[in-house]
Amino acid sequence: MWYACGMQPPNGPQHPQWAARPGYQPGAGPQPAPQFGPPGFAPGPAYYQPPPRKRRTWLIVLLVLGIPVGLLVAFIALGFAFLAMADEKPATEADKQLVLTVTALEPYIADYTADPARGTFTRRDNIDGSWEVEYEYEDDELYIMSGYYRENSADDAKYTVTGHGLGTSIGFSGEDIKEVEHNELFRWGDDSKFYLVMHAGKPIGNHLTARKGNKVVYILFSGVYFDDSELLHEFLDPLLQRVDASK
Repeated sequence: MWYACGMQPPNGPQHPQWAARPGYQPGAGPQPAPQFGPPGFAPGPAYYQPPPRKRRTWLIVLLVLGIPVGLLVAFIALGFAFLAMADEKPATEADKQLVLTVTALEPYIADYTADPARGTFTRRDNIDGSWEVEYEYEDDELYIMSGYYRENSADDAKYTVTGHGLGTSIGFSGEDIKEVEHNELFRWGDDSKFYLVMHAGKPIGNHLTARKGNKVVYILFSGVYFDDSELLHEFLDPLLQRVDASK
């Protein structure tokens, strides 16, 4: 099932998951929508802090392992040099097909009109031959962060997955936000973690980090959430099929 603030049943034939919602009365017109939390609670971008960029992965891992300060400083300098030498360029239309955008989410949110101009795409070609595409969108109702990372090997991709997992946890620290793992709802690839993002015990969004070979997909959004496997596959499978087919 999917929910959004102030949401009403979508126009046209109702999805069986919506029709099955307690209190829903077919043909009765607009009806009260489920809320994320107590009156006045407004989920969305204010509760999300973007995770560290992928190339901070080694820094995070080193901090966790307790590497000596001098060596850590050297690794930090190396990381910044790596970032400085990355070739950042406008994303092509083909690149944009590899990330989740607001136009994919918009049909699932009734009475919501997205402003695609608010979304930003970035492509980076790294000096080691790996490359990445990132997309970020934010308005008063919705936040989306989506990335596609093409690494040189499956092992490198595993480090990217680890970095994003730690980075997201750090981004949520200090806020009343938790992630609850629900891999039974959605899986993809060789490694896959799917979460409901929770605020004050109520779901406000979803997070997927998944790897297939040397490809990594990262998706995080708040302001709407999905907890129905059928809808998740309907929503995400087209994107992941494009990722599979990418060269």
